[in-house]
Amino acid sequence: MEERKEINNQIKKILFLSADDFKEKSIQVIRKTPEAYLAAGWEVHYIVVRDSSNKGNYYYERIINIDGIHIQRIEAPGTPILNWLQNRYLVTLFIRVRRYLGIIYLILEGIKQLKKHNFDILYGYEQPGATAAKFINSLGFAKNTKLVLRFQGVVFVKEWIHNKLWFRRVANFDTFYALKGPSDLCIMTNDGSCGDKVLNEINAKHKQIAFWSNGVDKPILSDEKIKNLELLHKSNNEFLFVSVSRLDDHKRVDRCITFINELVNASPQLNFKYLIVGEGAKRKSFEKMVEELGLEKKICFIGAVNQSDIGYYLYIADVFISMYESSNVGNPLLEAIRSNKIILTLNNGDTGSWITHMKTGLIYNVNDQEDLQQSTYKKMSEDVLYLINNSEVVESIKHNLSQFSKTKLWTWTDRFKAEIEKVNSLIK
Repeated sequence: MEERKEINNQIKKILFLSADDFKEKSIQVIRKTPEAYLAAGWEVHYIVVRDSSNKGNYYYERIINIDGIHIQRIEAPGTPILNWLQNRYLVTLFIRVRRYLGIIYLILEGIKQLKKHNFDILYGYEQPGATAAKFINSLGFAKNTKLVLRFQGVVFVKEWIHNKLWFRRVANFDTFYALKGPSDLCIMTNDGSCGDKVLNEINAKHKQIAFWSNGVDKPILSDEKIKNLELLHKSNNEFLFVSVSRLDDHKRVDRCITFINELVNASPQLNFKYLIVGEGAKRKSFEKMVEELGLEKKICFIGAVNQSDIGYYLYIADVFISMYESSNVGNPLLEAIRSNKIILTLNNGDTGSWITHMKTGLIYNVNDQEDLQQSTYKKMSEDVLYLINNSEVVESIKHNLSQFSKTKLWTWTDRFKAEIEKVNSLIK
């Protein structure tokens, strides 16, 4: 770690409020953000409400403590009750109550820390953290502290607005409260969910807005690990599809499974396999779907793997699949671009600004309100079979994608350099 730097003989201090804990097996920006400030010489405090229930996405993640970061971890209340609940309406209601309680915890603990320390930056991370940080600021407890609100995107928010779903807006009033601002700086992730447009449509009051995609580094891989993984999954020279995501509702792995079923029907003799990398509350439902379709020999559930190992699965893959609702420009798609894979995805959100059909990948129109039509799955299968039989087209797509990635992708170093420079400018 770089030697810590002092400005005007004082180390700058930052307080993060978040309901997103550090992860090994999923998105790394949650962990990389406070680490970047630490490496830049800041004193970093991180208060987080952690959801360890079996309905969330931390039950398969170990607790991570980072040397040099002052972390205060609070377990979300009612975990045993949520684990026990099965009725989906009660689960939805209880999750919402826990979310509000989590925000209250962040507010109370944030105020305590602001009374103890003179923080330069109060950083609200994602909706719960941003809501808590904005509320604390509105109460006057952060008068000499600059407010930064950070969002990983606005999945579904644009749909609520465009489809005039007022009930959703009322039920998620805290989300709109946080997005509206004001703040000294709003950092909105360019994840394809049109966050910049949403901020404009709701007339957000942030003094500055940074609209950035996440960074993605080229993986450093071991030849031995590659060989072992290929022996495990490609020993018979299978054509390999891979998806990487949490197994929850809006990631729509069921669409990927339906596509695989269509491909089996279109070409029963095709020697291929589909690896589902990821874990989540919908796994049993997806496993049941695979069993009912008789696809057990074609589809393998890998489970959660460390983020550092994702590159190996992408390396051995022939095609990366992503069929999320709302947008597909998540970190897995960026990693697949960096790995120069053939990408099969859907044209929702701003995904079409990243993938062009038969030029930098395969992309298909979708109306998420109506879902995919059988004709679309058929077209996907036809296009994949065409690529399998036309290697020169595959090479052309990969060449175009490689050239595109050189101008479009950031490294994590570049991404955080831009952020820290922007945040430093707030306190000069």
